[in-house]
Amino acid sequence: MVFYYSATKKSEAYAKLLGEMLNFDVYELECSLDASHKLSFYLSAAFAKAKSEITNMPKSIDVDEIYLVGPVWAGAMARPIKYFLENAPLEGKRVNILLTAMIADGKYALAAEKFLSQINCIPGEAHVFATPKDGLDKEIAEVHIRKLFNV
Repeated sequence: MVFYYSATKKSEAYAKLLGEMLNFDVYELECSLDASHKLSFYLSAAFAKAKSEITNMPKSIDVDEIYLVGPVWAGAMARPIKYFLENAPLEGKRVNILLTAMIADGKYALAAEKFLSQINCIPGEAHVFATPKDGLDKEIAEVHIRKLFNV
């Protein structure tokens, strides 16, 4: 199963592509942050931790492996992604992460791997994609995902 959070819809495109490639269901994680008003969104994302709570948290996850897709904000995994990881029923589940960022800096993947090692799950792979301003190039992204996750 692929779970994703995407305020600007860039991560959503990668989540849907990954779900299509793996033939997995795709589940959108929602929170009360409103990305339509950029200034208030950035302020809320930075300072209003409560608005980062996932409002449609699954009560159970009936698969052994999940992929989590979401953005990097201010040099770290977005708060809604962290909230999901800290509160979802992930015991005994292998969790892989695909982060989207302006640049594919390896430190983001290392930080995600460290975060996975500190929660109650089976840590999987973590990778970072640089997202182009003009959107997803499906062909290039698919080749890259296949290479990174060996699918």
